[in-house]
Amino acid sequence: MAALFPILRGLILAGLGLGIGAGLAVLFTNLTGRPSIKEPVIALGYVLALIGWLMGVGMWDAWAKEWFGASKRQPSPGLRPPSPLRGEGISAHGVGGVGRFFR
Repeated sequence: MAALFPILRGLILAGLGLGIGAGLAVLFTNLTGRPSIKEPVIALGYVLALIGWLMGVGMWDAWAKEWFGASKRQPSPGLRPPSPLRGEGISAHGVGGVGRFFR
């Protein structure tokens, strides 16, 4: 169940971003007097929903915390990337190029 937490958090933040984006688009179109509000709602809602999704699934922990001065979460020791210096990685597995992503 813990593996689904980032996806659920991403869906919640995407919905929140969609609502904020749609609300801002309606506000801007009402302020400018534009009659049709369908396209701006879709465009701005999509952009903010995408940002919310990315923040929810992990971008907040990886990048955005540092933007505000907080330290980012340290990866667990079992999830470290392979290092050629430790004899791991492409040379140890014998798979190079894009094929290493499809094993």
